[in-house]
Amino acid sequence: MTIWQGSTYNPSRFPRREPPDAQAGQDVPTHLGLRTATFKFVEYATGELEVYDLARDPYELRNQARRTDRNLLRQLADRVRALSRCQGAACRALEAAPLPWEEGE
Repeated sequence: MTIWQGSTYNPSRFPRREPPDAQAGQDVPTHLGLRTATFKFVEYATGELEVYDLARDPYELRNQARRTDRNLLRQLADRVRALSRCQGAACRALEAAPLPWEEGE
């Protein structure tokens, strides 16, 4: 997982694969993700989404993807894909940009 220095974003990049899950005996699907101190969004290559409110669910037991506004999910997916492709100053600008729920604050 790539850690963006000076930022709370941690996008994982396609086609990197995570180590096998010892309990399930299977590889974790390729994915992209974004994490802040209180929020986590993951989009798998399979199309599956995970959304967690880390303040209320720090152990990530309740996936909120089905309860999350579709427009917000699209904005998050767009952001994480842009972060996976950016370089240099473009990345810094994306990292500094407010997340959808922070805009207008």
